[in-house]
Amino acid sequence: MDSTSYVKSLQASLLFETLFMKNVLLLFFLIYTIDLVGQNLSKISIENQRQDFEILRKTIEQLHPDPYRYTNKATFNSQFDSAHNEIQNESTEIEFYRVIAPLVTQIKNGHTFISLSDAYYNGILLLPLKLVTFQERIYVHRDLSGKNKEIEGFELLQINNVPVKEIIKKIIPYIQSDGFNDDARYKAAVEDDLAYYYSQVFGDSESFEVALKNQKTQTLVSKTMQGISDAQFIARYPHNTSFPWSLQKIDTLNAALLKIGSLDNFVRHDNKRIFFKDFLKNSFDEIKKWKVDNLILDLRYNGGGELKNSILLYSYLANGPFQFSKEIEISSITKPTYIQYTNYDKAIKFNPIKFKNVVKKEETVFYLKEHFSMIKTPPANNCFKENLFVIIRNTASSAGCLAAYIHSNKRGTIIGEENRDNYTGYSAGVPVVLTLPHSKIRINIPLRKFTYVTGKDTGRGTIPDLPVSMSFEDFFNGHDTDIEHILKLIDNRK
Repeated sequence: MDSTSYVKSLQASLLFETLFMKNVLLLFFLIYTIDLVGQNLSKISIENQRQDFEILRKTIEQLHPDPYRYTNKATFNSQFDSAHNEIQNESTEIEFYRVIAPLVTQIKNGHTFISLSDAYYNGILLLPLKLVTFQERIYVHRDLSGKNKEIEGFELLQINNVPVKEIIKKIIPYIQSDGFNDDARYKAAVEDDLAYYYSQVFGDSESFEVALKNQKTQTLVSKTMQGISDAQFIARYPHNTSFPWSLQKIDTLNAALLKIGSLDNFVRHDNKRIFFKDFLKNSFDEIKKWKVDNLILDLRYNGGGELKNSILLYSYLANGPFQFSKEIEISSITKPTYIQYTNYDKAIKFNPIKFKNVVKKEETVFYLKEHFSMIKTPPANNCFKENLFVIIRNTASSAGCLAAYIHSNKRGTIIGEENRDNYTGYSAGVPVVLTLPHSKIRINIPLRKFTYVTGKDTGRGTIPDLPVSMSFEDFFNGHDTDIEHILKLIDNRK
């Protein structure tokens, strides 16, 4: 396949693919969705709210390995004290959520997030739109009502007579994201998904008055859209069902394109399991046979997976032995006070912490002496040592740290858009899920702080060597600007 044919083939396929990663919050909805039972509007007493509040605060203090990374302890405690003082009346679950959610998001860690109860999600009515954003303007990607397909591609201006910029401004404090990447936080508010955040912040609505602009005619359009249930939203949500891993040769540029859409251990295809390690081995065997000088690693819309698979993939790119994690920190080696409201024992079984494997640094700071990601790893037998180009866009978690590691080791050229995760590392791993006993609100708390890259923590993600912006026109016309920039870059080097 030559470079021109490759780009044209992408234009057809991208029109039908979902270009955004599987957001952790959406997966949480999928796991917990059950039959509609009606939203929980029962009141929680002042005493019970304060008890939930104390359980939340204490459990974060005891388990989270890095709660004060971006909000210092004095400020954090002041915010908690202020929020506690707001609890002066009975409240519903959603009212209590609006008190505590901004406290959790102040940790500024994408793996630490808060979610409401089953009853809440099963009772809400949602704006039936899947949205995308470019240059802080918001567009309809998919109409999920099934009645207004013609508005796909229209710009969204207002919801219920409120400008969308004002809506996003009020939603932002509820968005969990690493550090100070405001662009990623804005994008998450819109794309991951605004329908849910709107309900949580502005309340339910049986119908939605939306004001839009037709981008082709520049005319204004008004629509009244009936809300849909959580179950309907999920069933109609556009998913990318294509195989997440692929390898292609671009003959005219003596290049290979390796698409890695997830870092899961395996995927099901044609009623059988395809294992990541087997796919990688076979792919790099082929790359070696092809004797290509250029490899394009496509990590776009990769929401992560297993850290060991990030390490495995890097072993096929490394120039020499490497240690992926520099250090791993935990906050506690004892069980939390309110263990009965968590899945702590189950979470620890997945990744146990052994006392002999811990070094105490401070009263609540411990370091692991051993971890699979701290082992000195040699390059794979068929590792690729020529020119490497890595595309990132909506890249997160273990895929994000892989991009950061490649960048910090100057192993390849990074193209695209700043990823969502902190460049030096972040708190992650198998989480403890805390379920507050009275409100039933749930909080995911990671147990380990990973450091992958040494240096100053700026609170930003991996900044591409070659930033590439995607426009509204590129997206809706299936125009792959990232690939085109790389193909031109390779062609100019010939």
